[in-house]
Amino acid sequence: MIGAAPVPAPRLQGPVAIETPAALAERGYVEEEWFVEGASDAYDPDGVRIERDVAYATRFVVRRPADPGRASGTAFFDPLHMIGEMPASWFAADWFTRQGHVWVGASVHNSSFGASYGFIGGIDALKKRDPVRYASLHLAAFECPSRLRSHPGPAGTDSFALKWDMAMAHPQGCPIVVGVAQLLRTESEFADLKVRRLYGCGVSQTANFWRLFVDHGWHERGRAAAGEPPFEAYVLMVAPGPSTRPVDAVVVNILSEAEVVGTIVPPVTALADSEHPRTRGIELPGAPHSIGD
Repeated sequence: MIGAAPVPAPRLQGPVAIETPAALAERGYVEEEWFVEGASDAYDPDGVRIERDVAYATRFVVRRPADPGRASGTAFFDPLHMIGEMPASWFAADWFTRQGHVWVGASVHNSSFGASYGFIGGIDALKKRDPVRYASLHLAAFECPSRLRSHPGPAGTDSFALKWDMAMAHPQGCPIVVGVAQLLRTESEFADLKVRRLYGCGVSQTANFWRLFVDHGWHERGRAAAGEPPFEAYVLMVAPGPSTRPVDAVVVNILSEAEVVGTIVPPVTALADSEHPRTRGIELPGAPHSIGD
């Protein structure tokens, strides 16, 4: 992975007109939605390439201070959750907006997981919300069954297949977020954001997105031409941390008691604190899986 050519950034199409929610305006923030399109390779959950140069068109949302002078230089980046496009880390909105931080949410999930598990998710959730506005968006889906199975157990759930199917909902997700990260740092349209620090954030399923991102080498292959990493930190909440430790990024792993005792998945422990590489592990006694509630 090290030394790979930088990932091509998508072409910016937008912004698309959007009305800032009243609650954001009261905080002195505005919301913008941008459409992007491009082509990237697609990968399975083991990091194996499925297909090359697959076209996509998607969107990302930016919530930023209306006054550019308030921008802190820090942006938090969420791959929006495949269930209803949930902005997982936005539960910290009070803190984000008090500090002048920027929040970015990108749509990276096709609709394959929802189709298999009885709900409308990913890109199709957007199209159901507004068929005209989002008609042009498309993210490819692939038939690629899990290579392994696990015993369903009392709950009747094959946990390995479940996690595999979740990851198959974002086969182009890693190159898409790298491309959007490049746009945020380099395009003149985002100069007011003053992005100097970009943190990848995820909760539960989207935290697993970042685990795969790091473990499959995207922190390295997503570097800019001058060698800068795509993200300065990764914050993974209520999901296991990555096995790989980036040498020039902080990894923060936050678990609730639900993960530690194994009520959701087999028991896991938070990453051990370390200065080299820089990691922080936090376990929250008594907390449920939905720590934002």
